[in-house]
Amino acid sequence: SIQLKIFETIEDISFIFGIARKEEERKKGYASAVIKTILNKIEFKKYNLAMIATRKEYLIKYYEKFGFVKFNYMKNIPIENLFKKNFEIKIGSLNDVQEITNMFNEYTKKYKISQYRTIESSEQRLKEIFVDDCQFFILSRNNINYGYFIYEENYISECVLLKKL
Repeated sequence: SIQLKIFETIEDISFIFGIARKEEERKKGYASAVIKTILNKIEFKKYNLAMIATRKEYLIKYYEKFGFVKFNYMKNIPIENLFKKNFEIKIGSLNDVQEITNMFNEYTKKYKISQYRTIESSEQRLKEIFVDDCQFFILSRNNINYGYFIYEENYISECVLLKKL
């Protein structure tokens, strides 16, 4: 589960990461069976909300069959835009989990975004991106961290900037 801040209340919610299957196993009902099992467990544990993330339009329509609704749109930003800003970009690792948790929660508080991350959820997010051969970078200048970004599939998929660069 992850935590979502709804007004001033922090709510535990179920977040489904990475339902995948091999190309040759498509259209056999395996993913549907997994999703139904997960949703049954979510209902049993009495979560008020379940989320699943995808950037692929055909998967959004697929998940709608299970009652999910589209409520977010992610815009991919080319990485080249960040290199024009004249700051240091260092490769991040799991050792940075506390720092990115702090940055993420400071960012969401600053911009009144209804999400909150624990150390565990940040660690899970980093492990997920590393398994998918994605990259994580920290942005800094004069040893002060300004934010971070996650680079997946040739685009920035998550970017947290605390100060104007």
